Amino acid sequence: MEVPVGTVKSRLFRGRRQLQKVLYDYALEQGYVPARIGTGR
Repeated sequence: MEVPVGTVKSRLFRGRRQLQKVLYDYALEQGYVPARIGTGR
């Protein structure tokens, strides 16, 4: 695959950020982490 390195890095960064949000939301629902104060969550 002839994809520029910058493209790969940006896609990995974006994917990690999306995964972090999904996992955080799941952890909130399951009670693994307390809700953040003042964020409306």
